[in-house]
Amino acid sequence: ETIEQTEKRLKQNLMNLKSNHENHKKELQEIIQRLSNSSEVIVDYDTTLGNLNKKYLFFQKARDFILDLLDFLDTKIIEINEILEKNRNVRQRRRRYQKRAISLRICDEFEELGALLAGAQPPKVESEVKKNNESDSESEEEDKNKKNESDVDEFGRDKKYVEKTQRQQRRDERKLRKQKKLNKNGNNNNNN
Repeated sequence: ETIEQTEKRLKQNLMNLKSNHENHKKELQEIIQRLSNSSEVIVDYDTTLGNLNKKYLFFQKARDFILDLLDFLDTKIIEINEILEKNRNVRQRRRRYQKRAISLRICDEFEELGALLAGAQPPKVESEVKKNNESDSESEEEDKNKKNESDVDEFGRDKKYVEKTQRQQRRDERKLRKQKKLNKNGNNNNNN
């Protein structure tokens, strides 16, 4: 071989080496870029994994809490049903009592109105009845002797007197409730 051929071959090899070197540089740049992207993805996955881990732990605790709650409710369901039934019974008794109180009030007012229309005086207040009882003890004894068995209950009490006192008690209770309600409304109006 001649020097020229050797030189030409060496130049060709040098160019091939330079070309290979450039290709390797490009590949190195691509690898570095991919490595950088992979690092960013790994960091993102780390943060996502931390968040997912927190969510997983939260849902595990929530599941345990719900299971405990279900076990508790399962053991207490009988007591809960009993309490609900008692509450329902109390409300029903309260409604019956309210209906009865309204009915008694209407009857009392009807009797008072009937007495007023008939020209009679309204039933005396309990205190007036006591005063009359003290002053008229002699007439009371005579009245007791004259009373029929139907005017006296099994305990020997005058049925009409008991009805009058009960009526008066109900009337007094209504007045007291009405007064409390008015006082309460008056206090609310003063606060406003």
